[in-house]
Amino acid sequence: MKTFTRHLLWNNMLIMGICLLTCTGIYLLVDVFDRLDRMLEKGGAAWEILVYFGAKIPLILSEILPAVVFLSLVIQIAGMRKRRETTALEAGGVSYFRLVCTVLVLGLVWSGVQLGFSQGLGVQGQQVSDAVWDSLGGREEKTQERINDLWLRSGQTVLHMEAVWPARQEARGLTLYAVDQGFTEIDRLIQAEALRAGDGGWQLQEAEVLDPQSFAYSTEETLSPDLELSFQSVQVSQEDNEPEDMSLWELRAHIERLKDSGANVELLRTAWHLKISYAASVLVLSAVALVLTRKWENLFASIGCGLGIIFGMLSMHTLGGTLGESGALPPWLGAWMGNLLIGGLTALGLGIQIRGRVT
Repeated sequence: MKTFTRHLLWNNMLIMGICLLTCTGIYLLVDVFDRLDRMLEKGGAAWEILVYFGAKIPLILSEILPAVVFLSLVIQIAGMRKRRETTALEAGGVSYFRLVCTVLVLGLVWSGVQLGFSQGLGVQGQQVSDAVWDSLGGREEKTQERINDLWLRSGQTVLHMEAVWPARQEARGLTLYAVDQGFTEIDRLIQAEALRAGDGGWQLQEAEVLDPQSFAYSTEETLSPDLELSFQSVQVSQEDNEPEDMSLWELRAHIERLKDSGANVELLRTAWHLKISYAASVLVLSAVALVLTRKWENLFASIGCGLGIIFGMLSMHTLGGTLGESGALPPWLGAWMGNLLIGGLTALGLGIQIRGRVT
């Protein structure tokens, strides 16, 4: 490893360590204020509280890593410019292009670290903290979680439910379409006010049955349709099947299983792409740090503008995820929208800066 690269990496690791400790402490402090009172009210023991917050540290580290990498690079490069180190490097034959390549390779490495860390210890820590929270009564809150506008398919039957409470195994506003083999005609239409899962399978309550071919109409107080489905196999917000509780490979396998039931997997596909795009944001923000520190030598100006860009990326990350989950955008496009926009503009600015230094 050459002296220039070794010097750059050593300084970056030193600054990153300080930033990681500071940001993790702030994150934990906010979380403690938010959760501690509720955990004490639920009778949480001291060891449970320590396990809960300790298990969240890997996830916290993976979440703040993009911002930490950006801050460390801005502080490092701005400091180098202030001490005229960049001028000395260029005078000694180390071009700006080489600095850019080194920083981008470093950003790519940290992207891989974030992805591996978040999908390994981060997921395991999230599962442990969720288990502790559930043991303190958090499970009661999950019984109120609701999925809206859910479509499913079982063989020749298509279902639509306006609202589903997976943990309670209940649904409201159900419409059931029994179609022919070619999915061209509706053989039977059933509408029901409510659906509940019992020992004998699903039960429709206050069902209205219509035969479109003969226009026959009937009502049933209770009706048990023949469906090869269960709430456990189709719910995407179930306590053990939340996207953040699954690694990339577990989430991919879960998506494939749900495809067979005809469930809408746009939410899970979007979550899968979001995990990768969030890791890739480390590389994008590394490039942003290069552009800002080249444009402004003032450290506070670079950090201030950079924090605005980070906020914008997170907003687009959230907005794109929502659009992908709803089907308004393809899952991959919704998840990568922020990276593509900010990354494209940054690449353009970086190209102009490199060209300007060369010419």
